[in-house]
Amino acid sequence: MNLNQEQVKAARHRKGPALVLAGPGSGKTTVILSRLAYLISEVGVQPHYILTMTFNKAAQVELENRSNGFLTNVKPKFSTIHSFCNSVVREYERRQNRQLIRIEGNGHGKQNKSDILKNIYREVNQSSITNDELEDLINEIGLVKNKMLKNFDDY
Repeated sequence: MNLNQEQVKAARHRKGPALVLAGPGSGKTTVILSRLAYLISEVGVQPHYILTMTFNKAAQVELENRSNGFLTNVKPKFSTIHSFCNSVVREYERRQNRQLIRIEGNGHGKQNKSDILKNIYREVNQSSITNDELEDLINEIGLVKNKMLKNFDDY
């Protein structure tokens, strides 16, 4: 793999975690794969000690597929940030022997976000929400989340 100076620096970073952050088409996947190969073949890190996290599922699948060409034995763990955090919470719940959170609307036969909001609106207001009102509500929730407001007075 041909890497530029900055990519080589990222791929050969040895102490502690490495964050590879760059724009689309800049070679992030190639750098990450080069780093994996370097850590496993040059440094001697056992693959099961390596966790490679990506932002989305598409990037995770891309890394897994492209790693098949050079990683034939035990592979490192590939995960999305969300999936990793979920696994940490689930492991904590298992160790505590209790459920702390329930995930709704994940698209696997459970209610989606719109259905959940419609039900909440119906319970609170004893009436149905219109599609326009629902869209406004979803946009307002997004605005509050994006502004990271701590309380309603900040809105």
